[in-house]
Amino acid sequence: MEAGKVVPLAIASERRSDKLPNVPTIREGGLDVAIQITNFVLAPKGTPAAIQSYLNKEVAAALGDAAVRARLESFGHTVPVPAENTIASVKQHIDGFHATYGTLVTEMGIKAD
Repeated sequence: MEAGKVVPLAIASERRSDKLPNVPTIREGGLDVAIQITNFVLAPKGTPAAIQSYLNKEVAAALGDAAVRARLESFGHTVPVPAENTIASVKQHIDGFHATYGTLVTEMGIKAD
């Protein structure tokens, strides 16, 4: 894109990107589509609550570091605010994602390789 070899037509997020403010969303183009890509740090099922809390605290501390935030934001990531970075909020997000896309994945026969 920076070399002028491709032209971004739209982005699939809920709102325009701070990195590409002149590129409209797909929704602005008339299609009711928005995709959110989210990254999580997950632990195996059955991980003790104390370890989950410790890992969550350490990840939150890293995301609170100005240099880490700046680096992630330079890639176009939206770094969560502390209220969004809780074990409960991550579970809620994953449950919501499953509710939204689980049926679609099953109906389309999508399988992980």
